[in-house]
Amino acid sequence: MKDLSRVFCGVFGACVLVVGPFGSIPNATAAEFTFKAGHDQPVGSSYDTLQKKFASLMQERTKGRVEIKVYPAAQLGSELELAQGLRLGTVDFSCSSVGNVTPMIPKAGLLGAPYIVESAAHRERLTSNDGPFYKALAKAVEESKIGIKILGITTAGIRSIYNSKHPIYTPDDLKGMKIRTMTSDIQVKGFKALGGVPTPIAFAELYSALQTHVVDAAENSPEFYFTMKHYEQAGYYSLTEQMVATGLFMVSQTVWDKLPEDLRAIVAAAGAEATAYERNFDVAMTEKYMNDLLRNRVKINLVYKQPFIELARPLHAEIAKSVGAEDLLKIIQEEAKASTK
Repeated sequence: MKDLSRVFCGVFGACVLVVGPFGSIPNATAAEFTFKAGHDQPVGSSYDTLQKKFASLMQERTKGRVEIKVYPAAQLGSELELAQGLRLGTVDFSCSSVGNVTPMIPKAGLLGAPYIVESAAHRERLTSNDGPFYKALAKAVEESKIGIKILGITTAGIRSIYNSKHPIYTPDDLKGMKIRTMTSDIQVKGFKALGGVPTPIAFAELYSALQTHVVDAAENSPEFYFTMKHYEQAGYYSLTEQMVATGLFMVSQTVWDKLPEDLRAIVAAAGAEATAYERNFDVAMTEKYMNDLLRNRVKINLVYKQPFIELARPLHAEIAKSVGAEDLLKIIQEEAKASTK
């Protein structure tokens, strides 16, 4: 078991960050601006950690001029509703997976292609606010004039396949298997290419769908596989690692436009720092939940991924063309090469 964890962490691992409670910063002056930040994850989750860190940084660096109130657990709506709220100006800050913002930010959908992210080093280059990929995506969102500005790229674990039938070692083991997907054309195309039978189902219905054999399999990060107790119905977890789950931390253009220049600079810097903090927290949570799964005797197996990658790679150009992201794909490929040097 020890060796398994070490190999798993060797592909996408990083140093564990010990996360403590955020300090309370005295409000030196009455807030000039009070904003709402919302997400649909539980208290203590990655998105919650990000937004609370952001709120803390903003309070400290503006000396209380800006107050951010965080609303977790879908209090302000689902991810899609939150993203739409940004456009309407009813929500000020939010987080969303790239799959849920693809209808509004099509180019972001490219990050949902299977095996588009090749390693931990590649992931860091793509998610850094200082890197060419982030700058190109941020510029594309700005030029689209959809009423949203991005502040950083989040991660939500590494998604692998779990099922109720048998371990998956090769693409042949996936053939004919009904696998739950998000309602994403990109994910459906990806699992068809890998040999599965994609079956879009709402995440809230997945436990029941596994229990009643509406689907045989699903895919997610160790965190959601464990916390949603899907391992009770699908006890084989194969480390296919086909996708690094990514998302966006965003601000409403309405908010951005009303802020003076000095506060805009603080928001941009705090957003970059908070998303970097979240990514480190996410790595720590991935390691924690892998250990939880091992303790619950889930049957975890390593996978030789090259045959899966070879099946997925031709999709990258097709998906990039379909969402108008050929420029971003070129950057992703260049960053993959740079990450091996």
